[in-house]
Amino acid sequence: MAWFFVRSLPQGALANEVFGDGADLMLRGAIAPKGRATEVAGGYRLSGRWRLASGSFTPDWMLAGFVVEGAPPLPDGRPDMRVALFRPEQATFLDPWDAVGLRATQSTDFTMDDVFVPERFTGPLVGGDNVPASF
Repeated sequence: MAWFFVRSLPQGALANEVFGDGADLMLRGAIAPKGRATEVAGGYRLSGRWRLASGSFTPDWMLAGFVVEGAPPLPDGRPDMRVALFRPEQATFLDPWDAVGLRATQSTDFTMDDVFVPERFTGPLVGGDNVPASF
């Protein structure tokens, strides 16, 4: 599911920043819109707690779903829900899961408190495809 979001980011951000070190990409996150964000100049200030974030224990990037506070509803009446891509150093990881059945999922919770995420690293969960065949 994460790929549907990542591939819709602006092509410049993908080529120069996300895939700047090569085509291999390790992700971790939770796309459920558990966070809240305020729109600011150039991006969003994001806060929240995401439970059961799965993926690599050593991700290159993180994903988090959020609702834009104060934004008008979308044309179909839903709130403005988006996804953010950010570096793992911007999150605080929590390990509340002590269940044998969850150990192999590499799942933990994470939090963010008023972290700036540039607009170019946010968007709808499903968007266009900006990954050319030459990546």
